[in-house]
Amino acid sequence: MLSEVKIIEFEHNCIRLFVKMSIPTSDGLVLGRKLDCAIEPCISDHELLIEVMDQTMELKSVEIFPDDVYIEGLIDMVKSSRDFISSITSSLGWFVRQVQHRILLCNLRRLLVKDANKSRHSFEYSDRDETVTAHLVGGIDAFIKISLDWPLSSSGLKLISIKSSDKQSKSISLSFLCKVKELSNSLDLQTRLHLVRFVDAIEEILVREMQSELHS
Repeated sequence: MLSEVKIIEFEHNCIRLFVKMSIPTSDGLVLGRKLDCAIEPCISDHELLIEVMDQTMELKSVEIFPDDVYIEGLIDMVKSSRDFISSITSSLGWFVRQVQHRILLCNLRRLLVKDANKSRHSFEYSDRDETVTAHLVGGIDAFIKISLDWPLSSSGLKLISIKSSDKQSKSISLSFLCKVKELSNSLDLQTRLHLVRFVDAIEEILVREMQSELHS
C-alpha cells in the first residue's frame, strides 16, 4: 500500500488535506492469493476538511470528499478517547492515519464485492454498517457482518440474518434461522474468509436444512 497526505489549505482553525491511497499490483496479488480471488490495483483520492479546537488542535468536526467512506465512527472514537490518544500521539495525526486505513479497507472490500458479483450470486456492500448483503438464487437474502479489518485480518465473516425477498413466500422461522446461522458460522476459517465460498456454503446449508424440514 502506498499513501500520500498533503496540506492543501490551513486557515484559522480549518485544515484541508489531500489523501491519496494506492494499492499496487504486488499487494493486490498477495491479497488475491490469500482470498483466492483477483484484486486489481486501484488509486483513491479524497479530501478531508478538518476543523480543530483553537490552541489545542483537538478534533472538532470533519468532512470527507467524496463522501463514500464512513468515518463518523472514527470521529466519535477520537472525541471519546482523547486522553488515551493524546498519551501516545496527537489526536489529529492518529485520526488521519485511521482515515487512511479506513479508505484502504473500504476500497479492498468494494473490489472484493465487485469480484464476487462475477459469481451466480449478487452482492451489495454497506460501509456504514460493515455488512454485505448476498442475494441468493430463489429469493433469499443473506446478511453478512464483516469482521474487524477484513480482508486484511484473519477474522472470518459472520452470517447475522437471512430473509426472503419474496413477500408472498413463507417467512423464515426463528428456529430455522438460528440453526442456519449456527452451522454457517461454525464453518472452517478459510471458508469464512472468502466471500463467495462462504455464501456458497450458506446456500448449501439452506438447501440441506430446507429438505430436512420437508422430510421431517
